Amino acid sequence: MEFLVRLEDKVNTQTWCYNPIHNGDKVVFYDDTFKAKCLLCNEDKFLYRKNDAITKKGHLITYKSDGWSWGSNELKHYGIVRIACTDEEAAAWCAGIIIPIDPAKTNNENKIAKLEDRPRKFVFDYEAVVPKDRDWEDKEKDSKIFELTDTTYIKDKSITVITEKDI
Repeated sequence: MEFLVRLEDKVNTQTWCYNPIHNGDKVVFYDDTFKAKCLLCNEDKFLYRKNDAITKKGHLITYKSDGWSWGSNELKHYGIVRIACTDEEAAAWCAGIIIPIDPAKTNNENKIAKLEDRPRKFVFDYEAVVPKDRDWEDKEKDSKIFELTDTTYIKDKSITVITEKDI
């Protein structure tokens, strides 16, 4: 399978407030500081920062079968990695982290949990393994396909590893 790899963080400053005092309406504003509170209720507890649901550097965006004819936009703005894997593995690597909906919680609490889903569960540490001659960082050149044989460079970012220095 061939995968598109995001080469830089996508940034979105749109922020939504779902505070129940807004009577079911969302308050939408832009916050390029990523620290602002709601403009109407001055709360930060009910904020959903759209940037949290946007793909970041190293995310596997989508996959196609080997030999796919990628477009000029993909070739200039993404890396392309070929990995020998099953369709199920490919789908898992491109999947998001799902926060289960709790029937015991209120609709608003479930809405917030659903919005806090992260867009991708796995990240590819391409900088550790992709050589510079693949032209992934040069937006003037088409990216060359890199063949990944060691999938340990695809890491599950939903797992937090505590090391000795963290204790």
